[in-house]
Amino acid sequence: MRSTSKKDEERDGQIALVASLLPALQQALGPGTELALHDLRRLDRSLVARAGGLTRRKPGAPITGLVLERLQAGRTDDLFRYPARTDDGKELCSSTIFLRDGTGGAFACLCLNTDVSLWSELARALPAMLPEGADVSGRSEEEFVPHVADLAASAVSRAIADVGVPVELMRKEHRAQVVKNLHASGFFLVQSSVGHVAEALGVSRFSVYNYLRELGVTAATTGARREAGHAPRLEGRGPRQRPSASTRAAGRAGVTPKGGAHRAR
Repeated sequence: MRSTSKKDEERDGQIALVASLLPALQQALGPGTELALHDLRRLDRSLVARAGGLTRRKPGAPITGLVLERLQAGRTDDLFRYPARTDDGKELCSSTIFLRDGTGGAFACLCLNTDVSLWSELARALPAMLPEGADVSGRSEEEFVPHVADLAASAVSRAIADVGVPVELMRKEHRAQVVKNLHASGFFLVQSSVGHVAEALGVSRFSVYNYLRELGVTAATTGARREAGHAPRLEGRGPRQRPSASTRAAGRAGVTPKGGAHRAR
């Protein structure tokens, strides 16, 4: 349950204020622009308000991969005019502006997406008309997904592709590299991320936690801290092993398994 502290109440008020301005801002910017407001305190369902329908998302959609990467790197400086693409092929020019509280901490972000498909098409046609063409690679840094399962599928498939080995042929070091890539991308900040990774790699959730522990990652720095009842401790030693039958019998006899005196309690 979200804390109802005074700081959270102030943040909720700021988010509500910005959300109320989105329809008017979208009208001012025109039909080719979408505005999306995200609450960074709930990354798996961060979209709280939207005006315009370029990306076809609805409130409750997850945060985007690009913002996740920035959060994982501890970078919340505003981003302006970077390339993005919708799932139906629209090319966008996007900007992300972070909302901050009185201490400077980023708790939400406002994303502006403008459809530039026509201009991109014209730009790609220019090389045929001009002696020297421009970069028309069309590469995109961002993508938009309606559900957290789509975010997981996209992030995990990219991480697997980067390793370059099919899942069915992967050894431990390959699976560990996939987990390392996903950690670097910020994917483990999302709730239930460990389960998605375990399913994709065909391993148990505890195997994924072990890979994270080998990277020096603790539960406090992943979405696992919100998966109550499922996340094992990632720091320090694991749970104490149950004594063997011989050890328990020796204890009842008042001696250690090696014959020493049993310590009084």
